[in-house]
Amino acid sequence: MKQGVTLAASLFSFALSGCYQYYAVNPADAVLDTRVRATVTAEKAAEVAPALNNVTRTLMGTLVDRDGQSLMIEVPLLGTGVDGTDPLHTRVELAPADLVSLESRTLSKWRTATVVVAVVAAVGAGWTVVNGSSRARERPGTGIDNARILRPVFSLKLGGK
Repeated sequence: MKQGVTLAASLFSFALSGCYQYYAVNPADAVLDTRVRATVTAEKAAEVAPALNNVTRTLMGTLVDRDGQSLMIEVPLLGTGVDGTDPLHTRVELAPADLVSLESRTLSKWRTATVVVAVVAAVGAGWTVVNGSSRARERPGTGIDNARILRPVFSLKLGGK
C-alpha cells in the first residue's frame, strides 16, 4: 500500500510539472523575467564560451534586461555554487546582430492536460489492479456476482406507439 501511494505521489508531481513549449518572439517584444532560448551566431558563441565554460550556440536563461540596442540574458553555468546547492549564473549581453533566433517558453495547456489525464488513468488502472478482488464484484448480502448480470445500456423501441 505504501509503495502505491509513493508511486501515485511521484506520478502526480510529474503531471504537475507541466509541459512547456517555445515559440518565436521578436526581441523588441520579449517580456522581462521570462525563460528564453536564444540561438546566437558562431562568432558570439566563441566570444562567450570562456564565460560559460561551454561552447554552445543556444543560450537558455532568463531575460533580465532589454533596451533598444541589446538584450541581457542570465544564463546558468555548468556546475554548482560555493555551497553546492545553487548553480552560478552569468549575464550575457546580446546585440540584434548576434541573434539568429529568440524563443520564449510558455506552458502548453493541452500537453499538460493530456499528461494529467494519462497519469490519472494510469493511477486509477493500477489502483484497480492492485485492490480489485472477487469480493468487490459481489453484491452485498446476495452472493450474486455482478460480472454475471447483464444489464442493458440502452433500449430501443421498434414500431408501435
